[in-house]
Amino acid sequence: MILSLKKKFVVVIVPVLLFLFGVYSWSDSYSTGEFETQVYKVNNGYGYNIRTLNGEIIIKQDYIPAIQYKKVFSSREDAKKVAVAVAEKLKNKENPKISISELKIMGIK
Repeated sequence: MILSLKKKFVVVIVPVLLFLFGVYSWSDSYSTGEFETQVYKVNNGYGYNIRTLNGEIIIKQDYIPAIQYKKVFSSREDAKKVAVAVAEKLKNKENPKISISELKIMGIK
């Protein structure tokens, strides 16, 4: 069981993380081909939204998801990492919910 979890991590999570941290780190927006993300300034930090390609906002996230209190993302990069992960989940027709463990894997502060 543990070996299969390690395999899954290496085969699935590592490429996704490399993708998230590498290719799209230079821009505040990202497109899956079906959804677009945009990072924006909120009070003393950042939030993100996810839109359909026709411009309809389907997720507006001013705070870091999964944690028990309202805290904005401390950097544009952190907001973008989570936005891209959520958009990819939507594209793959998965539940877009983000867990605390996913936030830790992404290095969200």
